[in-house]
Amino acid sequence: MSRSAERHGLRSSALAVVGGGATLRQGALAALFCGCGLYFAWHSKGDLEKARTYALAVPDGYERLAYYSANSARENNAIQIAVRQAQPWLGMQARFRSLDDARVPQPPTPRVSLAGNSIFPPQKPSMYGGWTGRPPAQSIDVASSVRFASGLEARYIVAEADGSGAAMLTFVNGRRASAGKPPVNLDGAALVTEFRMQRAFDFYLTGQRLGDLRRYADAGTDLFPTGKYPTLRDSYGAMHCFIVPLSEKSSNPNY
Repeated sequence: MSRSAERHGLRSSALAVVGGGATLRQGALAALFCGCGLYFAWHSKGDLEKARTYALAVPDGYERLAYYSANSARENNAIQIAVRQAQPWLGMQARFRSLDDARVPQPPTPRVSLAGNSIFPPQKPSMYGGWTGRPPAQSIDVASSVRFASGLEARYIVAEADGSGAAMLTFVNGRRASAGKPPVNLDGAALVTEFRMQRAFDFYLTGQRLGDLRRYADAGTDLFPTGKYPTLRDSYGAMHCFIVPLSEKSSNPNY
């Protein structure tokens, strides 16, 4: 991302969100929204210092949600279809099971997937609207909103950019406390590992994990899952992308 592109992105995004007759408050909200977009872009690119610059300007309580509705199929939260009661096809990966963490709730018993496998379809995580953090865990429904930008994510970016140290440990223990977990006393690589897991729990099922895993791999730590995919007969393999669907494998003669 060049500096001119960065300036153009901030300006054009602000104009698109604010419009000609916006109030000062709308302009301020638009600036925050654009700042979130820029910290996300630089974070995804792996430039933590750039990302940190924009993340520092985002207040702790800031959030933006993607809203869904039961009005029509095109307005539904698509995750609900994947975790439907009959023949679900989205299952929890082993790393996220048996955590006893309200942010990543797990069904008490497995269900039979569309492919005939025994899986644990995800329930409503902490970044979804209506989540309470109290039992019983709620199901993801067609109108469940999803938080896609937040002050919490900004704090994560600042902590990651600052690296392992007292500030990261305080932040990690704060996130653990929010889930009712005891504090840890870690430093160095062990603290970074715990930090990355807390981030994974906080942003579970929001579409951020793949980008995180790619960034970690670029930095020398490969945390991509291995072994069998939860819902299919395929294995993850060595590619750092979403698994290729069976429809593509069966219909594409060049695959």
